[in-house]
Formats: sequence, structure tokens, C-alpha cells
Amino acid sequence: MRILLLCPKPPCPPVDGGTRAVWELAAGLAEEGHTVHALSVATAAHPDRSAGRSAITGLTLESVEVDTRLRPAAALANVAGTLPYAVARFVSREYERRLRAHLEQPWDVVQVEGLPVAPYQRLALQAGARVVFRAHNVEEELWRQRAEGAQGLVSAWLAAQARRVGRLERACWRSAHAVAAISPGVAEACRAVARGPVLDLPVGFEVPEAAPPILEPAQLFHLGAMDWGPTAEGVSWFLAQAWPLVLRRHPQVRLHLAGRGVGAFAAAHVAPNVVVDGEVEDARAYVRQGAILVAPVRSGSGLRVKVVEALVEGRAVVTTRWGAEGLGAEDGRELLQADDPAEFAERIGRCLDEPALVRRLGTAAHAFAARHFDRRVLARRLSSLYDSLPPPA
Repeated sequence: MRILLLCPKPPCPPVDGGTRAVWELAAGLAEEGHTVHALSVATAAHPDRSAGRSAITGLTLESVEVDTRLRPAAALANVAGTLPYAVARFVSREYERRLRAHLEQPWDVVQVEGLPVAPYQRLALQAGARVVFRAHNVEEELWRQRAEGAQGLVSAWLAAQARRVGRLERACWRSAHAVAAISPGVAEACRAVARGPVLDLPVGFEVPEAAPPILEPAQLFHLGAMDWGPTAEGVSWFLAQAWPLVLRRHPQVRLHLAGRGVGAFAAAHVAPNVVVDGEVEDARAYVRQGAILVAPVRSGSGLRVKVVEALVEGRAVVTTRWGAEGLGAEDGRELLQADDPAEFAERIGRCLDEPALVRRLGTAAHAFAARHFDRRVLARRLSSLYDSLPPPA
């Protein structure tokens, strides 16, 4: 099959959860013999560092530079618009021109990777392409949560944006020939609206035959984009409420933080025994250096890519019910789960006290990931969905 991916940021190199989700699936499809081309938006926050090259046969990359910087005047003017501001910033004449040129060629499937590139779904449909929308989240929920956490005019603006986001994503689910949802919860929301089939398709990975050995003493780490509201919210909660309890029992332990925007976050949230590692080029190599992933997720509806990545690499994971949502992993077997600060700190303390527990969790996590998150297995499932769709117009 010839598959065209429309992406809100370049998937290579995969530097965060969103890019990892796209890259692994694209790689899996190419490894299964499909021809895959990714047409991406490149921004200041997510530049194209791939030089248009992919090391995987059958997978090609292309990006269009778009200025998506936040502008207060434009955000205010957006009150009179129809698109959510977060989506309107991605509208580009050059991207549209390139897409129209690609749509003059025959494609078996055009896959829209999330809401920021949703305005281009209409062009693919008009060209007669079979369109699959990949739902990475129920975005309306995230915007509602932001509105509830704000006050005054900001809260009102965010609430209005949430309504627009909801209308747009429901329109995408409804008009697409099929939807690939990243978690069971997202799939359930899509099925209530979508007219075509909805596939529950989590993030895939190239799963190693054996998990890399865990270095001792055990290292606590967190990897995530700190300029993303839900991630920053969760780590703020952890540092304020659970981390002091961990240090009370283990005063020498350190927490390593890495990811985009982590320096600014750490400067605003000073806490003892926190090591700032900055933005890392190779996320999987960074995960392998650690032993215990601290994933204090407090909101959202999608699958936590970094949690899956840690399971794939055979690392112990301490997370919340939000962080474990949609995984199907068993608390106490493949990971440890707690929502209360004291319980969260206690789970971390157990890992620090019991190296055998960390190894046991890691072994079970890796085996679980091999069964459920292998990218080639997931690519075959998605290929079956493609095959079930009516032929292109």
C-alpha cells in the first residue's frame, strides 16, 4: 500500500511521546512492506532535524516550515473565528500546496495524525482518498481541564476553545473512513460519533529480545516535555507532595528530569536532590540509563508513551491510574500504581529498598510489552483496517 501521513511535527528523530507514536507506527508499516511518506509541519519548537532522510526502506520524510508561535493579539482575534487557536496556528498555504500536489498521485490511505492537522483532512476527502484519523487523545477533555484550572477571562477563553476543539475532533471522527484510537478510553469516545470502524491501536515500539540490564544503585527518572501542561502539572504535584516523603526515608536519592523545557520548569519548581538533564537526543538510551520511571500523571485520556517506553525497556514504573489508563498492565505485576501522595512515595520507597522488586517488575514489564506493543504486530492490525475500507474513489 501507499500511505500518506499528515503530521503536526516531524516524527524523526522521535524526541517526545507524540513523535514517538508516529515514528514507530510509520516504521512498522514500512517494515511490513508498505510505502509510507510523512508530510510534516516543522516549527521552532519542533524543527526538522532529519534532513529529509530515513534509515528505514520504504519510509520517506518531508516537512514544511510553519510559524506557529503564540501571539496574544492573534489569540484574542481568534474569538471571532471558528477554528481553535491551537489548530489555526498550523494552517499554512505552503503545506496545503504541497499536500494538493501529493494528492494528485494515487494513495491507498491518507492518515491524519491528530487535531493540529485536522483542517487538511477535508482536502484528502475531496480528493477521493480513504482517510483514517488517528486520535491521540480526547483533546476536548484536556482543554476543559485547563479551563477548570484557570480563572476569570482566561478560564472563559479556554472553555470556549474547548468547545471548538470538541466540535472539530468530533467532525474529524465522523467524516473519516475509520479512526485509529490510541487507548480504549479514546476509542470509546470515538465510537459514539464515528460512522466508520474504530480500531483501538496503542503506541508500538521495536521491542528488544531482552530488556537491557538495570544499573545499580537504582536511579529515579522522569522523561517528558515540561512545556506541555499536563506533564508539568503532574511533576509539580509530585515534587510538592510526594517527593518530600520519599526524601524523608531516602535522603540521598536523586530524581533525574529530562525533556523539552525542563530547565525553565526546574527553575520555577526548585526542589532538593533533583538533577536536570535537559532535552536528550536519544530517549530510549536515556530510559536505559535509569531504573525506576516516576510518572505522576494527573490528567488526560490518551496512552502515556513514556510509560510504554519504560515497559518496553524493562524498567520499573511508578505511576497513577491516569498513567496506567489503557495499558492493561496489572498493578503490582508489570508496574506500581498509586494516586495518593503518601502511597506514591511508599511505592517508590519499596523500589529503592528492594532491588529484587525492581528487577521483577522490569522482567514482567518487558514480557508484557512484547505481547502488546510490538510495532510490527500493531502495523499488521492497522493494515487489516486499511484492507477493510472501501476502495478509494
